[in-house]
Amino acid sequence: MPVRMKNVLAGGLVVVLLMAAAPIGAHASEAEAWKTFMSPGAAHTYMAQFVGRWNIETRFWHAPGQPPEITRGRADYQMKGGSHVRG
Repeated sequence: MPVRMKNVLAGGLVVVLLMAAAPIGAHASEAEAWKTFMSPGAAHTYMAQFVGRWNIETRFWHAPGQPPEITRGRADYQMKGGSHVRG
């Protein structure tokens, strides 16, 4: 077996042994940290203000001094899962 292949296999074995030697509680603390990270926060509270039904009116001027083109519509936004707004 070539020397390079032996080095790769030895390195892989070290990684596997290090992963197996990790304390059991480390996985639980990582899971708790991930759960905290994925929980809705201040940004989600900010986005919640846009939830609801909105009447929209836009105006577009094609040329100076000309009357605007007016477009009206409605948008409905909902909070999905407490983490994102869908419209």
